[in-house]
Amino acid sequence: MDPDDGRRRMREARTHLNFCVLVYRNQLSRGKEFLHEHPLGASSWREEGIEVQANDPQVSTVAGYLCRYDLN
Repeated sequence: MDPDDGRRRMREARTHLNFCVLVYRNQLSRGKEFLHEHPLGASSWREEGIEVQANDPQVSTVAGYLCRYDLN
């Protein structure tokens, strides 16, 4: 992949992820729930917005193993 294309795609991914965090916060503020489902090793878990959200006392995180559902 062209390095410029890779940087553009990463920028787009971060923009989308930041939008998702806004949606998650809106959900919580209205007493609703949300699901952020990504593989445990995904880099999204290390993005600031997701880290802050995951550490919110209203939020629980769990690891689910797809092999249990024959999805690996």
